[in-house]
Amino acid sequence: MFYVSKTGQIFFTKHNTVKNAINGVPGPPKQMTGSLCFHLYRLEYDANRANLARLLGRIEFDAYRTDLDSMQMQPGGSNNPPRIDEAQKKYAAHKDKYDKLRADVAIKLKFLEENKVRKQHSSG
Repeated sequence: MFYVSKTGQIFFTKHNTVKNAINGVPGPPKQMTGSLCFHLYRLEYDANRANLARLLGRIEFDAYRTDLDSMQMQPGGSNNPPRIDEAQKKYAAHKDKYDKLRADVAIKLKFLEENKVRKQHSSG
């Protein structure tokens, strides 16, 4: 695994790729309404979007972590505490955001698994 800087081109390329994937996830078909099949499809759709959002959050988190590490490793890094403090605050904010997204994905996958089991029992 490699880490990218938020100012680097790789970050923007990965960020845009995941963002396009999030926007490209199709919604549920209009003819499916009110059924357990629709419910499962909607849960799967939500889980996919949440997972893609988690990936985007991970890319941003890695970028801010890399920037903070590079500031702390610079020889004159300790001479500029306000920049380091600002980078630490941004890092902490993106870490919290990533942790929330990761927890959201775990919950959605749990619901999806429970409902798949329910569908198997109702159809079998």
